[in-house]
Amino acid sequence: MASLAVTIRDVSDWTHTAPGVVAALAWAFAALAVGSVARFVQWGIRRSADAREHLVSLRTWWLILTLFAAGVLIGRLGVIGLMCGVSLLAMWEYLRLTGPNVGRAATGVTYLAIVAHYAMIAIGQPTLALITAPVLGVIAIVIAAVVRDRVDGYLQGVGSVVLGLMMTTVLLSFVAMPVLGSDERMGQVVLVVLLTTAGDIAQSVVGGLIGRRKIASVVSPRKTWAGLAGGVAVGAG
Repeated sequence: MASLAVTIRDVSDWTHTAPGVVAALAWAFAALAVGSVARFVQWGIRRSADAREHLVSLRTWWLILTLFAAGVLIGRLGVIGLMCGVSLLAMWEYLRLTGPNVGRAATGVTYLAIVAHYAMIAIGQPTLALITAPVLGVIAIVIAAVVRDRVDGYLQGVGSVVLGLMMTTVLLSFVAMPVLGSDERMGQVVLVVLLTTAGDIAQSVVGGLIGRRKIASVVSPRKTWAGLAGGVAVGAG
């Protein structure tokens, strides 16, 4: 434990990150390592399709935690850049699922709106950032209508793109808001992310153990009411 404390202090000094934040990240990696060992043991005992899927998800968790830790250790711009990347991926997935056919030019402007939104946050203009993404989203649909010389589906396109930007960008960006003043508030960012992750893991574990009744079998077949209760309990606790 003494060597771990020394390592945490060294990393804290090197990255100018609070020791508590570094310690929280270390515990997160330790918990993920324990979970990974458990998953490999499960795979060795029962080589089922579910066990294989859990192993695949482990790679995703390791990647997410590594990128998040890197962003936190880099500092304010690291977290903002990380959340910008998350929003871009989320918007790509949203457009793929909802399927508003707005064309490449409008899609490009939509992604530009996300980058502009986080750029406003990076320069300390959060209020301006809140209107940047929706306004550029509307402009993207106007561009699509002009380029395609068609107005059918205009209102549907505006509603879909603006809603997507609000969900994937504006709301997500509030995770990065605490670090606007200084890097000293980085602990708040780590707390939000770790609580969300813990709740998600608890939901999966509790749902797998005692979950019976599905919440929405079509939208998310594995989500159960018992899992939801477990996730909320851990997140709130």
